[in-house]
Amino acid sequence: MNWKTILFNLIVIVLLAIVPTLLGESLNNKIYITYLVAIIILSTLLQILIKNIEEDKAKISDLEAEISSLDKRYNSSILSLKAKGISYFDVALLPLFFQNPRINTEYKVRVFVNSKDTMTKPPELILSSEKNLEIRRTNTNIDRYFHNENHFFLLNKTLERQSENKYYYYEFDITFKEPGENTFKLLAESKELKSEISNSFFLQ
Repeated sequence: MNWKTILFNLIVIVLLAIVPTLLGESLNNKIYITYLVAIIILSTLLQILIKNIEEDKAKISDLEAEISSLDKRYNSSILSLKAKGISYFDVALLPLFFQNPRINTEYKVRVFVNSKDTMTKPPELILSSEKNLEIRRTNTNIDRYFHNENHFFLLNKTLERQSENKYYYYEFDITFKEPGENTFKLLAESKELKSEISNSFFLQ
């Protein structure tokens, strides 16, 4: 809260407090005392509300700056790919759990992949993880491959549906087998296009 706002609020409080006196009220008058206490309480609440609003504005400003930074980084990476002549997919992953996931509990995962141009066939979807996990589709385990201390899963069989040979939707169930930080990478790849995202979950 800046000093101008504080000064203005103090002036208003003082004026409201002395108006009854100017009109002939006195400190012995219960109505005047009640009025004065009410003014003090209301002004205090007003100060708190103003402070909370300004704190919220600061948080919003910080979030907007963070989003702007992420947007610049994203655009920069896309421009870098274009500069290198590399095409890319847009990939989004949606894990269906709303609290920290737990080991040995099955969760559904949805992956959305789209390309700007039509494809001759769906992209290959590969998930790699540093820690042990299990992936299933319609109660059937997806085969894993172990290489360079990472677990790899080819998720082509988890393709749920596609549209216009440009939009692809994959769905599978995942079970984490080890506690702690689980880092993974998800690669969507075809002959023409390639994109990779990475993230991590903390398992309890």
